[in-house]
Amino acid sequence: MRSLLALIICTVLMGCATRTSSSAAQEQWLALNHEFITKYTAGDFTGALHNAQQSVHLAQSFYPRENAELATSLNNLGVIYLELGQYQLAADPLEQALHMRENVLGHNHLEVAITLGNLGELAMAQSDLAQAKDYLLRAITIRELYPDANELDLAYTLNTLGEVYVRTGLFEQAQKVLEKALAIFGDKTKPQSPLASRTLDSLAAIAQGQKQYILARSLLEQSVTIKEQLLGPHHPWLIATLTTLGDVLLALDDPQEASPHILRAVSLAELTFGADSTRVLTSLISLGNLYKAQQQYADAEQIFVRILNLQEKNTPQDHRGMALSLGNLAAVYSAQNRFAEAEPLYERALVLLENSLGNKHTLVAQLYYNLGVVNHKIGNFDQAETMFLQALSIWEYLLGSNAKVVADTLNTLALVAQDAGNISMAHHYTQRAQKISPEP
Repeated sequence: MRSLLALIICTVLMGCATRTSSSAAQEQWLALNHEFITKYTAGDFTGALHNAQQSVHLAQSFYPRENAELATSLNNLGVIYLELGQYQLAADPLEQALHMRENVLGHNHLEVAITLGNLGELAMAQSDLAQAKDYLLRAITIRELYPDANELDLAYTLNTLGEVYVRTGLFEQAQKVLEKALAIFGDKTKPQSPLASRTLDSLAAIAQGQKQYILARSLLEQSVTIKEQLLGPHHPWLIATLTTLGDVLLALDDPQEASPHILRAVSLAELTFGADSTRVLTSLISLGNLYKAQQQYADAEQIFVRILNLQEKNTPQDHRGMALSLGNLAAVYSAQNRFAEAEPLYERALVLLENSLGNKHTLVAQLYYNLGVVNHKIGNFDQAETMFLQALSIWEYLLGSNAKVVADTLNTLALVAQDAGNISMAHHYTQRAQKISPEP
């Protein structure tokens, strides 16, 4: 979510244009950048890109060659490429902006913190969460050197760090930084503001990750209302919120209620970014899951194949994203008893996830479990047992031996052993499951 970077960029323009070759060129540069902010905030990303490119071209003529105006223009160009999902194009101008700001302004300048925050957003978008965390913590360290500076910028960076923690499953750490961000937003802005609504989205992600779907739904509905009132019903910043709201409603087993939100998100994303943009992927995944929940398997298969094609073309380095899409397509095949087609997809997904997340992650455990189900269905009982035992080992390591999922997996292992004719082993697994008293 890169919804509000432009609001930070506004602060940069206050003290920037001081060394241009002429006052006329300086005024032209300022006008281009203010127009960039206006278009960006309105969701006109194509127009904002044009302004950013013009601004870079103009600032390249200023003296000295490395100047604060050019650094700001490069930063803005990187931001708009980031917003458009053109991540490879975003990296170079943002890295140039960081280098230039450090050289011209010093390593601990607030404008350096702004570009570090944007690089953190880029790394998060590319699923490089360790790099994202590093950039964001550096940005926060700089901001804390200036206690009298704009606290909204600090809150914004805290919010992004909270999103990184959510994605890595560190919900307690995420909660702390997001509540701190929300407190700043509430103190420094109107309670209903786009800045505050972004933090509502992040808090909803925590609730969603903890399966508190009723709370997540309430937070997301508040966020949608705020954005619609302040930005209008067609603004791109609604896309992520509508998508997540649809996901939460699917988790609440309400596909009928989820459908209009997901379809609206896909429509807005395609209209804003184009049908082949990486920025459409998240909403398309939700659409595929909606079709699967509605048992529209042909439609779901078509969507997940489209997603995989887009990922292989645009984000081949995002192994986690591709693995999840492979798993989604495999689940569609499994739901239709097409187990021979599902198995190799799950196996590909498992390799990708173990390489990117390691072998002690809940998503890896789920893929082992899914492979166990597929092998059980096609009668490969030994292989099914091996897969379920792998899943069991990971869940016990992560969640403890009394977790409900541990008991459920032991009961599944008992069924596999029974179907394989190994009654004594089935009894063994059943007894282990019965000894578990799941923690509340």
